[in-house]
Amino acid sequence: MTLPNKLTLSRYVLTPVFAVFFCLIRLAGSHAVRISAALACLLIYAYMEITDFIDGRIARKRGLVTDLGKVFDPFSDSVMHLTFFALFMRFDLISFVAFYVIMFRELTIVFLRLLLVKAGTVLPANFFGKFKTAFYAALSFIVIAYASASAFEPSISPEFERAAVMVFRILSYCAAFFSLLSLIVYFGGIIRSKALSSLTK
Repeated sequence: MTLPNKLTLSRYVLTPVFAVFFCLIRLAGSHAVRISAALACLLIYAYMEITDFIDGRIARKRGLVTDLGKVFDPFSDSVMHLTFFALFMRFDLISFVAFYVIMFRELTIVFLRLLLVKAGTVLPANFFGKFKTAFYAALSFIVIAYASASAFEPSISPEFERAAVMVFRILSYCAAFFSLLSLIVYFGGIIRSKALSSLTK
């Protein structure tokens, strides 16, 4: 297995580990456990975002692009971000509607990518898709940082918490909008390229 695929695999494996630690931040009774879980979440999140940023670049620079990587990397990204947003929704930090839209988009894109691979075609990422991913990362960082901070300072005022959640919900709706926009642009590119014509005959 190539280095980029190993990085992708490590990100995939760490996703459920992150989920466990995030739940401990919100549910553990011990203050020490919550602080330890918060530190673990921040470290795992940083590792996953960094490897998400560099694995494709390493593959292209070293000529290590593989068919596995073309499918596994975006799939791992989708699993990672959907896990983040599912956790945020579980603890009422973002809107269920926004989460559903994002989940719908991500699962649709995964399905389309599988069809494209079967058709022997890979469409490059577009600007809207990259912007969507950057927005996902920014929203995830803000919410994770807030949740981690709450472990260190559990006496956050209810007014501040309500204001923070309102901001998170607004940002989650923005993320949902950008996800739908990128889906429309991606789907338009598929139609124009006629990449799936051989599979629909």
